[in-house]
Amino acid sequence: ATHALLARLIANGTVTGVRLDHVDGLFDPQDYLHQLGALGGAASPIWTVVEKILAAEEQLNDDWHVHGTTGYEFLNSVNGLFVDAARAATFEAVYAAFLGERQAFSDVEYESKKVIISISMASELNVLAHELNRISESDRRFRDFTLDSLQEALREVVACFPVYRSYFRGSAPTPFDHASVDRAIASALRRNPALESSIFQFVRRMLLPAPDAATSAAENARRRRFAMKFQQYTAPVHAKGVEDTAFYRSTALLSLNEVGGDPTRFGRGVAEFHDDNRARQARWPLSLTATATHDTKRGEDARARINVLSEIPREWRSAIGRWSRITAPVRRVVQDAPAPSPNEEYLFYQTLIAAWPAGAQRTPDSEFVERISTFMVKASREAKVNTSWVNPAAEHEAAVLDFVQQTLGGSIARRFTRSFVPFAERVAQFGMLNSLAQLTLKIASPGIPDFYGGTELWDLSLVDPDNRRAVDFPSRRAMLEELITLGDHAARGDAGTAPATAALLEHWTDGRIKMYVTHAGLNLRRRHPKIFTDGSYDPMPAEGMRGDNVVAFARRHGAYTALALVPRLVVGLANDGAALPIGAEVWADTTLQIPDAVARGAYRNVFTGETLRVDGAAVRVADALTTLPIGLWLASSGT
Repeated sequence: ATHALLARLIANGTVTGVRLDHVDGLFDPQDYLHQLGALGGAASPIWTVVEKILAAEEQLNDDWHVHGTTGYEFLNSVNGLFVDAARAATFEAVYAAFLGERQAFSDVEYESKKVIISISMASELNVLAHELNRISESDRRFRDFTLDSLQEALREVVACFPVYRSYFRGSAPTPFDHASVDRAIASALRRNPALESSIFQFVRRMLLPAPDAATSAAENARRRRFAMKFQQYTAPVHAKGVEDTAFYRSTALLSLNEVGGDPTRFGRGVAEFHDDNRARQARWPLSLTATATHDTKRGEDARARINVLSEIPREWRSAIGRWSRITAPVRRVVQDAPAPSPNEEYLFYQTLIAAWPAGAQRTPDSEFVERISTFMVKASREAKVNTSWVNPAAEHEAAVLDFVQQTLGGSIARRFTRSFVPFAERVAQFGMLNSLAQLTLKIASPGIPDFYGGTELWDLSLVDPDNRRAVDFPSRRAMLEELITLGDHAARGDAGTAPATAALLEHWTDGRIKMYVTHAGLNLRRRHPKIFTDGSYDPMPAEGMRGDNVVAFARRHGAYTALALVPRLVVGLANDGAALPIGAEVWADTTLQIPDAVARGAYRNVFTGETLRVDGAAVRVADALTTLPIGLWLASSGT
């Protein structure tokens, strides 16, 4: 009944695809998705993607009959390319020194999930515990376990559950189910050595129930239902405990604290990114590839800026130390603790780096100050350490708000911005290069690129409600009209296109360069869709002095081949410490190795109209990136 309207819209062709959020909150996702696929009387299941957060070792279920996910795994895969893994230890040390303590993220996650279990979802755990107690009392082997002990054991297993949920459906548990439950049980035992181990073994049996000949059919069914209800519980606990609590308590590098992200994975290599892309092309070629959604914690270009900090941990340490000394006069002490706390202050500085308006601006306007103020209160409440949604601490929140407003527009604002703005502007330029590279990879990688409303220009938004503000579409339409002609010139290879695109890059703060790359890239996909939905995926390894600073691959289908090439870890490419320009000379002897399967010939850059000759086994990066620091080329076998 609730799907009657959707069924009609599918049947008459008004709706051609469905995005399903919060799939892990369903009692039986597979059963629901099979019913959803049958809506509207379609001959085959309608194009469907699900908001499923996949852990590192987790695969989307083939039996769900969907076309992929909403794209968070791509978001975190591509984001990791721009985080400098070699500086992980140094960066973590900077964070620990600022806080005055070091805590493993696994411990933060564990404690945060227990907070959610105890406060937000206590009644649901109570229901599960009572049901488990009734099951135990029906079997003489387990009836000695008390309700309190069972509830405590369940609490610990849920807090230690390594993924959103398992997917037992009443038949034999899968290897993934076994691995998830076993890891949770082992972790719970390790964290609670004083608890009786036999109770955890009983819990394990009930979470991985096998038909028991000595038990009635009704009792076996009861155990199966308990296991499935347990699964439905762990997913929201994980989401609220990790994304909505732990990610605000542990903030070393905020760009890693993203939906589906793992802050312990500090950076990802080029080979890993290629492996992810090949796996998506092989199994889920119609899955979404997202870089921003209504639920992301920061805008895609805000994350790209924060990633720059991973490359300059020592400069970051000096900067935050300097800013903390400047802001010391406006910090208060509330109930014998600093307000903001060190973690809140550290988060504040990263947030300013992420959201500071593009372009020279020494004094933020009142709207910006209000946005940051609103975010800081939300972040403090989400962390649930000094204040919370359930029990707001008015005095602490007032101190945080005063700190923000005094820093950005009050007594110390001039001194603070004089120190902050030059650092922020330099990071913003490097972040812009990360953003253009990320955008190009999203357009060319396997999958269907998803563009959240407003991200055609720089997306420096924060978590909702900030990222759900009204989008100025009329101004974007007007800007696009101006850029369409330039894109047409590039497609034809007209002279003058390259200087015009270089001018867009020079004036990057107005966002036209991002709009243009989006337009030109999507036009290529529209003209040659099969390259990107059905085409092969061939990594093009880089060799030479800057080989680790390059990501490149080819997409082939029929007579056409597209090449994508972008830089990464761009701080090391800068001339005299400045982000722009990145000239051809910085690439020195770096070359792209061209696979045998990639066609030789003349390739046209869809952004600049320039021609790239691919005649042998290698191409110099300096010959490819002559005008823009990114490239997307097309050739046919007849050229």
